[in-house]
Amino acid sequence: MPLPTQTLDQLRAYWLRHPSKTWLFPSKECPMPITTNAVQRCLKATLWQSQIRKNVTCHTLRHSCATHLVEAGVHLRVIQALLGHKSIHTTFIYMHLTQGTMVDVQAKINEVMRRD
Repeated sequence: MPLPTQTLDQLRAYWLRHPSKTWLFPSKECPMPITTNAVQRCLKATLWQSQIRKNVTCHTLRHSCATHLVEAGVHLRVIQALLGHKSIHTTFIYMHLTQGTMVDVQAKINEVMRRD
């Protein structure tokens, strides 16, 4: 998944403060990377500090990203490639319609019907 420029800038600033020769986020037992559990604990701590009490996981973030890409008009085949899915059917599982999507569709239908 391509990184937004702002995120890349933040990661570069982080690395300048915490340089590591091998990993951007090394574990305390270098030269290994941090574990999946460490990432999940960090996410939970961030949610708690942000007073977000929903059950959010790393997979939730992946799903949300895919949904936002669909709503932004990114082609499903591109999203499939970004997510690393072999089958487009797997990508369909991530997609759901939000209220914003439905309003957008209504506007597009109205626009098509006004054309002559």
